[in-house]
Amino acid sequence: MQRITQILNSLPPGILQPFIVKFDVSNIPVSVVSVSSDELDERALYDLAYNTIAPQIEQIADVAAATVEGGKIRQININLDPALLSARGLSILDVVRSVKAANLILPSGDIKAGNLDYNVFTNNQFRTVEPIQDVIVKVNQLGNPVRVRDVGTVTDSSDIQTNIVHTDGARSVFLRVNKQPLANTVAVVDALRAALPKMFGIPEGVKLWYFV
Repeated sequence: MQRITQILNSLPPGILQPFIVKFDVSNIPVSVVSVSSDELDERALYDLAYNTIAPQIEQIADVAAATVEGGKIRQININLDPALLSARGLSILDVVRSVKAANLILPSGDIKAGNLDYNVFTNNQFRTVEPIQDVIVKVNQLGNPVRVRDVGTVTDSSDIQTNIVHTDGARSVFLRVNKQPLANTVAVVDALRAALPKMFGIPEGVKLWYFV
């Protein structure tokens, strides 16, 4: 690190402060699992890999983690119009607070059944875009509600994509499979190969490939 500090002044402008990461062989994936489909888009493939495939891979003996790369992460975007906000005396923070307050899982009590005591929760989290548009941000002086759709639009979109994966020329996703530090690499790969055809929740037409 001392040597790097000595040459910082000779580096081009805009170079960020270098940092050193200790190399660990366990950080190298023992296998890569590719997920592709002709019917599903990148967002659906990411959801499938993250919510369905990765948890099953991580249940395999001696697998440390299965990290999803590529694809698009689902994101609900609320695009607000500054002019409409100003006309109604609202700010962006007013909309943020209202949406957060309406998107909650709330404790609703408990149920006793014999020797068991169950906690009960009310799930008010949004599942579709339409209820977000109807969230009330404020009530004006005339008693009329001002809703999110009155000051902007809500779209079911995706986060900014930072990496792209191609399999046979088509966009896809893959999972980096890491083993436990002391685990046998060959045994982990063999267990992964045996588990892939038996995975549940894989839609028709989705192809799973593994590479080592």
